[in-house]
Amino acid sequence: MEDKDKKGNHILKRLNLLFIISIIFFLFLVVFTKRTYSISFETPATNIDSYNVSGRGIAIGDFDSDGNRDIVALLDSTSNNILILKNPGSTTAFSVLWQSRYIGAHAGTNVLTVVALADLDNDGSIDIITGNYTTTNSTVYAWKNPNTTGITTQAFGTGVWSSTLIRSTKVGVNALFIADLDSSTNIYPDIILVGQEKRNLQIIRNPETNIFNTSPWPSATIMYSVNAGGAIYAVWAGRIDSDNTPDIVTGADAKATTITSVEEVHIFKNPGFASAFDSTSVWDSNPVADLNVTVNAVALADLDKDGSKDIAVGMAFSTVTSAIVWIYRNPGSTTAFTSGSWVSSNIVGYRTSGEWVQGSGLKIAALDGDGDIDIVIAKAASGTSKEIVVYDNPLNPPTNADPFATLWVTAFSLNLSNTANSIALQDINSDNRVDIVSNHSLTGSHPGVNGLKNTTADPTRIKLLYFMAIPSDGKVTLKWKTETEIDNDHFNIYRSEDKNGGYENIHYEPASGKLEGELYSFADTDVVNGKRYYYTLEDVDINGKSKFRGPASAVPDKIALIEPEDGGKLSKRSRFKWNSNEYTGFKLQFSSSPDFSSNKTLSIPKSSWSSKYSTKLTKGMLKKVKKLGKKNGSIYWRAIGKDSKGKSFTSAASSLVVE
Repeated sequence: MEDKDKKGNHILKRLNLLFIISIIFFLFLVVFTKRTYSISFETPATNIDSYNVSGRGIAIGDFDSDGNRDIVALLDSTSNNILILKNPGSTTAFSVLWQSRYIGAHAGTNVLTVVALADLDNDGSIDIITGNYTTTNSTVYAWKNPNTTGITTQAFGTGVWSSTLIRSTKVGVNALFIADLDSSTNIYPDIILVGQEKRNLQIIRNPETNIFNTSPWPSATIMYSVNAGGAIYAVWAGRIDSDNTPDIVTGADAKATTITSVEEVHIFKNPGFASAFDSTSVWDSNPVADLNVTVNAVALADLDKDGSKDIAVGMAFSTVTSAIVWIYRNPGSTTAFTSGSWVSSNIVGYRTSGEWVQGSGLKIAALDGDGDIDIVIAKAASGTSKEIVVYDNPLNPPTNADPFATLWVTAFSLNLSNTANSIALQDINSDNRVDIVSNHSLTGSHPGVNGLKNTTADPTRIKLLYFMAIPSDGKVTLKWKTETEIDNDHFNIYRSEDKNGGYENIHYEPASGKLEGELYSFADTDVVNGKRYYYTLEDVDINGKSKFRGPASAVPDKIALIEPEDGGKLSKRSRFKWNSNEYTGFKLQFSSSPDFSSNKTLSIPKSSWSSKYSTKLTKGMLKKVKKLGKKNGSIYWRAIGKDSKGKSFTSAASSLVVE
């Protein structure tokens, strides 16, 4: 019996050892085995709305501030050609038709194809910008979101979307892009326009005051124009070099050999926030690629994760089998604008004769959980091959290869009966995955707007680009922008009146999953004018881990100081900005003491009043202001406003460090 017990114990020990080895091996697999990722979308596509005309441009944004992302679609019609679609919510976004509302018609009979979104007037609601491209009478209009503070149902209710003529031009409008070219705050974004004729590139400055009562906007700079130069079809803006200002990339017609012109892919260097609208000569430029083939679409993204934004290019119609998507590697922030520096490129996808990428048909996003940037195109054809195609970046698992030296895999494609004229990428059902929406041509049974639900296994997390607090009368607007989103679930915003503690959670915001240029916004109206508030932003991933950003601070007031930030540096690059709805005349004061009791105080202008809401000090005045303090020491500034009846108001003071 004793021998049997010993034998049984020996067997039990061996089984225990095998069990322990199995557990260790399993843990090894979990920790060290690289996950594989497979991009997938639910098919067939879901019909979001139908209509009996061709659809054109499309964009996604939360128009009614309910946390769900809505859609604006342009229609090929001379009346009621701008349609907004209300997202029914995360559980039914891909199962029911969306509520629709026509907000108006872009004036004129030209084909309406171009749409962009931005909060142009800094009121916390997303506005709509539209453009048409017939060269005889092309225009850009802005449509003001009728939502007001506390009443966000107007966008899809009875509120009137009033329109304002921004720009009238005879060069045609092929594409628009929205970016704040003259400020880092992104409070009053400007408009970039490219044209059908004369290889035309224009930038239109946001007037910052009376935005929807100023028509047309008074400051527009024609960056480039040449007779018989053909068209520029595509435009994108983003930081191409290291100076933190948004630069511009364009895609154009195959260049005629008889002219000296902007190449098919060309970049333009922003000269700096203070001088972006000074003159065209201050914008340096550099050719990226002379392709001898027309470029229909461009985009900027860091495709190889080296810290610099690369360029993706979608090709126009061709009668030969060739590349349909090219990518160009940024040579580095210090040499991006050096001639001949963009030498590394790769073909992402090919096309057969008669196929092309639509003008609004190339978009970029992190579609899976591998952390890199993928590419989506809407492919049109003279025959039957109409598709939405997704290319998987090979940078991360399972390939782990250089995207500029490796074949990109077609991860998903869907054949269409109706050409997708434009596409947009966003998470429309709040599952932290980027979905695809498309607007289609009328061919027989018309699908209108379709949605493709992203069913890829791994969701995305957030990489933050910036977080800022923007004050106004009775309100502080928090804005933050994401650059990449992998495994993130949501954001929390915390507020305190003490920079060093006492923060309380005041807002929850779900993560979008979008890669490029996603701008979040939340308006804190539970504030008291004249009091400084501090805000921190927490991003929380799907496992409950979190990271805090900030704090950002602001003082809401009848005159609210925006830029420079409190404690910012005073230098020749400094631009002073403030908000006010009540006062129309202003002057700035600078002092060596925070209560302005010192006799060392300067007023600008000294005796008159300025109607501007921003200014940059002249070289002589900057020298005088700097003399109020010592190098690396603090001085203080504030704004004084005067209304139409002569009553004045003085803002709270903000500090500056003399550089």
